[in-house]
Amino acid sequence: MRKIYFLWFILLTSLLSGCIMPPSFMSSRNASLSAQEQQLKCQDICTDYDKVIVLTRRKNADLQQAQEDNAF
Repeated sequence: MRKIYFLWFILLTSLLSGCIMPPSFMSSRNASLSAQEQQLKCQDICTDYDKVIVLTRRKNADLQQAQEDNAF
């Protein structure tokens, strides 16, 4: 069970650390993008997160199945 929590912790840490940008960079970057470009970029990011969630859920199910198989 600890392994599952550890994997979730690693996943969340890696996602959050890679997504945080300095405010000065974001303000100058967002100023140069139109509203439509910003919306498309956000949709791409959400799609990427959806893929990560699906893969994480699959991995979690695999780990739980392996744990159950090893318990018997």
